[in-house]
Amino acid sequence: LIARELMLAPDRADLREAQAANSFFMGDYTDARRHLSMAGRLGTPGWRISYHLGLIAEMEGNWEQACQLYETALEQRPDHRSSVARLAGLGDRPGCETYLRSH
Repeated sequence: LIARELMLAPDRADLREAQAANSFFMGDYTDARRHLSMAGRLGTPGWRISYHLGLIAEMEGNWEQACQLYETALEQRPDHRSSVARLAGLGDRPGCETYLRSH
């Protein structure tokens, strides 16, 4: 359904985000990144793109990159609770302990 809608309205950021979520849940992180990149160019807020890219990095076991992306999301939207929660959960991973010390 989402792919069909994207064919009709390829400029809709919300559909790109939805397709990215679908790709993420299917384990196709390359496609998820591609749709998130397009969503960002179409106007999705940067903090949201950073958060979702952080989830992908986390799933790939790239803890330090995930934490950096969550921190970027928080720089742009300090009240984003999901980013805070993800950082707290990753606090014992290499490259992520800095956040807990600074907050």
